[in-house]
Amino acid sequence: MIYKAKIDANGCWIWQGHIDRGYGRMRKSEYPGRPFAHRVIYETLIKPIQEGFTLHHLCKNTSCVNPFHMQEISREEHRLLHLRERCRIAKALKQEKKQVSKNMAIAAEAVRL
Repeated sequence: MIYKAKIDANGCWIWQGHIDRGYGRMRKSEYPGRPFAHRVIYETLIKPIQEGFTLHHLCKNTSCVNPFHMQEISREEHRLLHLRERCRIAKALKQEKKQVSKNMAIAAEAVRL
């Protein structure tokens, strides 16, 4: 199954097979239910994923299947990590919007002079 991955400059193994919403999926003919490729590879090379746990992509690249870029964490912890990330992005966008407004005000003032 690793033959379907291409290694990038960050060490990510980028899945070259079917991609569904950013995640690699296994072939139906090889794996009933078409599981996520990163989960199959992690369980094959590292260990089975515990009940109630999921894998978090430390590299933040959902098409990466490198098991060394995965961290097994509880589903609740995973949900909180993603919530924090969304809040961080929203805060950064708000700051950027303020800066753009400030720059537009400066430009408008320069035009009036």
